[in-house]
Parts: sequence; structure tokens; C-alpha cells
Amino acid sequence: MSAIFERELRAYFQNITGWLFLAAYAVVYDIYYFYYNLYTGYAYISYALSSIIMVMLVLIPVLTMRSMAEDRKFKTDQLLYSAPVSVIQIVAGKYIAMASIYSFAMIFTCITPIILTAFGQVPFAASYTAVLGMWLFGLMAIAVGQFISSLTENQIVSAVVSFAVLLLGHLMNTFSTLVSSTSHVLIAVMKAFAITAPLSKFNNGILSITGIVYYVSAGAFFLLLTAMIIMRKRNGRGASFKQGSIAMMAVSFAVLAAVNIGMSFIPAKYTQIDASANKMFELSDTTYDFIDTVKDDITVYVWGEKDSVASALTYTLDRYDSASSHISVKYIDPKVSPTFYKDYTSLEPQAGSLIVTGDNRYKVIDYEDLFSYGIDSATQSRYIAGYDGEGKLTAAINYCSGAETQYVCMISGHGENSLEESFINEMEKQNYEVKTVNLTDSGSLPENTVGVIINGPTRDFSKDEMKILKEYFGGGGKALITTNYKADYLDRLYGYLADTYNIQIQTGMVFEGSEKKYYNQPMFIFPTVVECDLTETINTDNHILMPYSQAIRMGSNVNQVVYTDLIYTSGSGYIKSDVAGLSNFKKKSGDESGQITIGVNAIDHATEADVTVIGSFVAFTEDADGTVAGNNMNLFTGITAAFSDGSESRLAIPAKSYTVQNLSTNKSVAYALFGILVFLIPAVLLVTGTVIWIRRRKR
Repeated sequence: MSAIFERELRAYFQNITGWLFLAAYAVVYDIYYFYYNLYTGYAYISYALSSIIMVMLVLIPVLTMRSMAEDRKFKTDQLLYSAPVSVIQIVAGKYIAMASIYSFAMIFTCITPIILTAFGQVPFAASYTAVLGMWLFGLMAIAVGQFISSLTENQIVSAVVSFAVLLLGHLMNTFSTLVSSTSHVLIAVMKAFAITAPLSKFNNGILSITGIVYYVSAGAFFLLLTAMIIMRKRNGRGASFKQGSIAMMAVSFAVLAAVNIGMSFIPAKYTQIDASANKMFELSDTTYDFIDTVKDDITVYVWGEKDSVASALTYTLDRYDSASSHISVKYIDPKVSPTFYKDYTSLEPQAGSLIVTGDNRYKVIDYEDLFSYGIDSATQSRYIAGYDGEGKLTAAINYCSGAETQYVCMISGHGENSLEESFINEMEKQNYEVKTVNLTDSGSLPENTVGVIINGPTRDFSKDEMKILKEYFGGGGKALITTNYKADYLDRLYGYLADTYNIQIQTGMVFEGSEKKYYNQPMFIFPTVVECDLTETINTDNHILMPYSQAIRMGSNVNQVVYTDLIYTSGSGYIKSDVAGLSNFKKKSGDESGQITIGVNAIDHATEADVTVIGSFVAFTEDADGTVAGNNMNLFTGITAAFSDGSESRLAIPAKSYTVQNLSTNKSVAYALFGILVFLIPAVLLVTGTVIWIRRRKR
């Protein structure tokens, strides 16, 4: 077999076919690589790889068209088959030669993510997963092309038919959507021949074991089929089972089908390995531990056919479906069941929306709510910043499993800041029902209130309102309170905090004197965060941001009240008491300075009251949170999760960053690389191949 391999590989490089294939691949791939990665700044090379599929459907038949047809045309196949090697070895030797040429192109592709490291962080696992998928797809396509080449002695016919077959396989997934969804068997058969469907998983950062088995088994089947076709031609119609009979072909196909059908029964967590940069599709240990406790039957209905739903969501749903026998996922085709949603909501959901149902409860999750969003400060346009599929699904399953409804009350009526939707959504993920409460109007807090939020009040509370709060805290209530530097001292509210918990709010604004500890201006502080239960979800690789903070003083741990400094400045912090009259932010003599606390937690073990005070009324806003990659949100969810005594029924799973940061590419360097990759390297390959071919013809 090695002699066959060497002969074939040498032949590809002694004429121009091998060189032309490599040059054409380099030109096409590098054009997309330049646009998506070097020019636009995307860190994922999967964009470029997914864009060249159609071109590969042309290039691979060009590579394979002569593999078997040429020998048949010039009758050299008879000499070849009389050599002391088996037909399978001949087929394998030719195949490995073509696979080697294709692999050279993939090795070149493997270098391109390394080039991008000069411009920023590159998700190598996701990049090389995409390369692996393209490599496996190409190897399978080469086996198909070789099989078709064995059927004819005309190389052009071989190339055209190979392209047609591969194109049909590429479009098969699209064709299956045109068939009535009630034709389940026909759709399943069509999807089995959709040769690029597994490739999409690799391009999305999923190391698909199912896809690997599909491409390897399909490639092996076509190689075996090629060998059997040749043996059948040599031995005639009376060929025995071992000599390529129809029965042997049928058995081979049955084995191929059985292997791939068997893979579909293996749980997704074993066959779909998450190689994405942020482990976007993998479920956390928190979710898996929770799922193990689910005893009620939960059904997740997905509004839309599986192929029409975003792949990120289907990968996540596959994991839930395979994680527990009590959780099942069903896709609802709107064309077949157009009124299904009316039992749960009056408006037709957006495609990809979820309806999670239990025995007595249900929750509808709109597709858009599965993502978190940011605002581009330059264009003021909204963009997808994170994927929240796991958080929303786990919370919905928790709710439908019968977790008790508990309330978090947003206190209003004192000039408080309203919490933005993303922060309210995080509390709803913890299965809190969020209510806005005006204590003067309501006269009390709702029963089952587990937490109150007082967000930057500018006016004081009345005696009657304070009476309600005192009763609440006296019964072990929990609260998150943020302060507003613009407000005067709030005698009743702040006086209660000082008298009961010895938490003293100091007027003025805190500044940070160390340039490494603030963002742009010294009032935008990157504080030190103390490790504790409330801060354990904060990503220690990033900061939290505390803008416009006030100082907070604490007493000693007396009267059964235990204090925790949550956040504080460096030793270079300082306080300016007269903010309105500031002409600059520089520290002056007389300014109180040193390490300044701007966030505290106090727990009264006599009443079990738990009060967290943060000195910034804009800490929990999307602007502040977006600056520090979601860490302010993590602090917020850590505090609110403690409202329910850390109960496992309150699950706060943060959204996962949707993508990695774009590359900071240099346009002049990008254009220089464009010239090298798109023009210079392909030109060198073509010139080398042409020179070798001309010299060989002159001999």
C-alpha cells in the first residue's frame, strides 16, 4: 500500500493538480479569513470556514476526479490490479494520497488562528474544533469522490457527478424542511444524507462525537464500496460475498446505519463536548445538581421545528433532555399545531420561544429573553451581549417543580432609582416575584416578602413607613440598600441603620487616588472585593465598578451584629464632602483619606436580619455592569440570592458572554497579510507546480 500511496502522491505534485488545489484553497479561504478576521476583527475562524463550503464542493471533486478514472481510461488499472496488493490496499493507498494533500491545506488553516494572537485573545478550542470538522467533512467527501471516479473513465464526468452528489447532500437539510412535518420517516432519511449538518456543530464550537462517527463511518463505507465495485467488475455478477456482492454492500450499509442510529441514543452530554470560548452550551454543576433533585415530570415545549431554532438553544436543550428522565423536550411545528400556544399565552410566541410545563404550573420564556443585551455607546444600538438559556431554563424548571413563590419588594415613593429590566430578570431567574411597593399606599409589605430593595432614595421615610420597615427587620427581614450622594442625610432611614446596626452613612463622595484602581475618572472606582458568600460569583479576573460612591463607617461586632467590609478603596482613597462646589477631583489637604469602605453587610444574629448597604446608587445599572463584563450583576445576584437563606430552590445562574472580544487589528498589517496570503503564497504554489510540470513534460 505504501508504494501505491507514494506513486499517487508523487503524481499529484508532478502535474499541476495538487498545486492547483492548494493554491485555490489558499486564495478562497484567505479572502474570507482577511474579511472576517483581519479586517472585521472576529476572533473565530469558523466564519471563514463556513463560508467556503460551496467552494469545497467544487475543489474536492477536482482533486478526486482522476483517482480511479485515469487508470481505467489508460488501462493501467489492469496492471495495478495484477500487483501483489489487494484491491482494498490500492483504494486505501490512493485515498491516503488525496487525504494527505487535503490535510496540507488544513495544516495551513491551523496556522491562521496563531496569526490572530498578535491582535488579541483567540478561542483556540473553538477554532480548532471548526478545523477538525472541516477536515473530517473533506475526508468523507474525498471518499465519495473516489467512489464516483471508480464508476467512469471520464475525469470530467467524475468531477461533475461528484459535485452534484455533494451539492445534493449539502442541500438535503434544506429540502427536508419542504416536506410535511408529519412525514417523520422521510425527513429522518433526508437528514441522514445531509452531509454538512454535522459540520454546523463543529463551527459553533461543539466537538460532536456523533459528527466524528458520522464522517468516519460514511468515509469508510464509501471506501469499502469503491473496493467492492472494483472487485465486482473483475469477478462479474457472480461475485461471492467476499468479492463485493450486492449482499455485502447491503450489509455494509446496514452496519453504517446501525452505528449512526445507535449514536443518537447516547446522552448529549457524552456526544456533544462544549469547546466554545465561554462554555456557552454546557450546563453548570449547579444545574446538574438541581436536575438530580427534580422528581416531577417537566416538559419543555419549543415553538418551532428543531432545524428552524437557533443552534445555541438546541444544543442547550439536548443537554436538559438527556440529563434526566423527568425532563423532556418537544418541538412544536406551528404549521401542524398553530393554536397550541393558546393554552399558555394569548399572543403567538416568537420562533424559538419556550413553554415550560409541570403538573400545576407553567412558564413562558420568550426567545429574546434567552439573551442579555448591551448598548453600543457609539451607535446607541442594542447588541447581544450574553446567552442566558441555562439560567432561564433552570429557573423555569425550578418554578414548575413547585418552588414556593417569594416576593422581593422594590420600595418606591422616595425618589429611588428604578432597577433596569436585566436586573429584574436576574431576580426572576431566582424565582422571586418582584413587586414595586409604596409603603404609604400599601400600609404593609406583602406576605412572603423575603427581601426589600431601597435603591438610592433622595427623600426620607415617614414615621409610619419606618414602622413597617422596623417590624420587617425585627422579624428577620433582609434588604439591599444603595445610597445617593446627591441626597441630604436621611434622618429616619440612616438614623435607624446607625442606631440598630451601627452603619453610618457619610455625606460627600469617595474618590480613588490610585490610577490603577479607577476607570477614566477617580470617582469611577475599581474597589477591592472581600471574598465571602455574597461575592463568590464575581469573576476574580475582572473588577466591579462603583461610580459616585459614599463612604460607610461601621461599628465593632457588638450586640450580636456581625459586620463584613464587602468593598473598599485602596489606601489612596479620599472623601470630598462638598461635591457641588468641586472645581477638580484632586485630593486637597483636609480631605479625609485612607482605605475607605463603600459597601458593607451586617447580620443581626438576634433577629436574623441581614442588611447590605452599597454606597453607589448607580452600581446596579447596565452601564456600570457592561463596563466590567457583568461583575456588578454577579454582586447583585449574590446579594439577592441571600434573601432566601441560601435555599437551593433559589438558583441564580449568570448569563454567559455571547462571544469573545473583537480583535484589535491593524489595518496596514491586515492588508500586508492579505497580499501575502491571497497573492504571494498561491502564486508561489502555482509557479512551483507549473515549473515542475513543464520540466517533466520536457523529459
